[in-house]
Amino acid sequence: MKFLSRTFTLSLLLAAQSWAATDSLKLLSHQAKITAPQAGLSRVTLSPEVMALTQSDLSDVRIVDSDGREIPYMVDRGSPAPALKRVEATVISLNRDMHQKAGELESRTEIAKLKAPASTMTGPLRLTAETQANEWVADVTITWKGGSLKTVWFRLADGRSHLSVTLPQVPTSDLTLTIQALHDTFVLPHFYYEETKSTARELWTEVPLAQDRAENRQQTTTLWIKRPSGYDIGLLSFQTESTLFERYVRVYDVDERGNEDVIGGDNLFRIGDRSLLSLPVRTAHGKFLKLEIDNGDSPALTELKVSARVTAPVVVFDLRGTEATMMFGAGRLRKPTYDLQSLLSRGTAGIVIQDAQLGSPTKRTEYQPERPVEFAVTPGALLDVAPYAFCADLNLTAGAEGVSRIELSPEWTSRMRPDLADVRLVDDEKHQWPYLLSLSEADSPIEVDTEERTQDHGDTTWKLKVRTTDAVVVRQLDIHAEGVFTDRPYRVEIDKKPAFQGTLRFNSQTHVATVPLEMRRLQNVTLIISDGDDVALDLNQVTAQVETPALYTVAKAGHYQLLAGFANAEAPHYQLETARALVLNAKFENVTPSFPGKNPNFSKASLYKAMGDTTTVWIALGIAIAVLAMLTLRLARTPTAPSSAGAASEPARKPTE
Repeated sequence: MKFLSRTFTLSLLLAAQSWAATDSLKLLSHQAKITAPQAGLSRVTLSPEVMALTQSDLSDVRIVDSDGREIPYMVDRGSPAPALKRVEATVISLNRDMHQKAGELESRTEIAKLKAPASTMTGPLRLTAETQANEWVADVTITWKGGSLKTVWFRLADGRSHLSVTLPQVPTSDLTLTIQALHDTFVLPHFYYEETKSTARELWTEVPLAQDRAENRQQTTTLWIKRPSGYDIGLLSFQTESTLFERYVRVYDVDERGNEDVIGGDNLFRIGDRSLLSLPVRTAHGKFLKLEIDNGDSPALTELKVSARVTAPVVVFDLRGTEATMMFGAGRLRKPTYDLQSLLSRGTAGIVIQDAQLGSPTKRTEYQPERPVEFAVTPGALLDVAPYAFCADLNLTAGAEGVSRIELSPEWTSRMRPDLADVRLVDDEKHQWPYLLSLSEADSPIEVDTEERTQDHGDTTWKLKVRTTDAVVVRQLDIHAEGVFTDRPYRVEIDKKPAFQGTLRFNSQTHVATVPLEMRRLQNVTLIISDGDDVALDLNQVTAQVETPALYTVAKAGHYQLLAGFANAEAPHYQLETARALVLNAKFENVTPSFPGKNPNFSKASLYKAMGDTTTVWIALGIAIAVLAMLTLRLARTPTAPSSAGAASEPARKPTE
């Protein structure tokens, strides 16, 4: 009964979110037919042919039914969700020894005998060490009945460490570990057996990885490999003609800016018929994988090839019939905001989902590679530009697909209404041109005024002024200071009320520390830095990272003016809003307006005229209030004469008995 209820709930949510497909589907280049045995919850596995045509985040995938209605979907990538079983290894005995030969450094040897792992641990199995020792490097030899291996464990000053090894088989006998290190203290580790088993949907496939470039230098082979689009990599597999080796391999995820993040590392080896040639990695998001292979003084591995064990994404949706169409390709749509993906966190166990078939990709005849927004290129009504205080000239080229993106810098947003409703785009004939406003676009730095600095009891207080409009989110404050400093605690007050606190951690190269904010309506900020007995920080500069809104317009190429600075302007309403998805997903030409200057056509008379009846009403109300106040004051000051008749007519009181 429970799984029937969950099935009904999921089906209801999926069906409730079906809506008519928009013209944005014209931006998709390919399609494939979906067929299912019957109506209901269905799933299809995306083939390598489809994955090669889509974006890695599947943002350009849409599904429509036979009536052309868009069908919401959720993606199950089948990413490994490993269940880690960690058991501390029982130490049967532990011997320590120090020795030093003539002309050699003193070395320390630790020999630990570990009880064999429990029979319930069937692998894959890793042996991991934990220790409080800070900086050390040790040769480690592990032996057991029927097997042995050698590796290197270390912990370096920069935080890098390698303290585990994957066992090629699950030992059935006790293990002996010999740790030999050139170090001034013993390592004194604790040992753990770790068994990892995946509980995720197993839809693995092996994908060969294309090598972008390689280099061999300083005893290291470095490979840059293109990450396969759309797939989550769970394991890297290696093939080589080298027959006897042991190499440590570290894997990095590299983004488009060249930033690197370590996502895996382990010793690979081959000796006789025993080998370990696979390496588990965390999820990568960048364009490349970088592999560093430590060769030492040995030659590089010959004929090395790398492949990835990946999970094929599965798309789950609700079919009203037995057929639908999946559209994808060209990378011109933004990721849909279906609220179904969170359902995966509840699990799909017990939910009846049928397997549907996905046909081969074909090109779409409706695909419009150029100017899909041509239908919307229409000017709006005439505008009186005199009430607008600021303006700047713009030259639009309209781009290949007819869309221009106008970035509103902080200099512009600070001169607009808090809701940014007074921005207008006009041509030389003063016709308005419709636009779409998108608030969360990119971040831009603006300088923050440091108005006052005081010191008291080890605290330095800075009064900051952030000049932004209420519609703009301030992401963070960047604190610039000279030299390399230790971490400093800080507190932030907004309008004299405590907001949050944290620790300033200065980058040793840029000398910048970050204070996260994510707040609107941020004007008066107090930053309190706790210096203790240290010298107070000398802040060279404080900048704020603020979101940069943008306008998207389909105005044709030509000369235009951007206007702002009319507090009483009403928010515009353009029919272009109905084509928001199409416009925002089209390729655009970036345009950066110049610094806002004074509008030469600005007129206060026109401003008052534009304010119209609103001003008249307020003036009338002001006069009425003033007259009423005068009358009230006059009445209050007028003396009231006593009434004799009233006094005589007052009845006599009876005496109190």
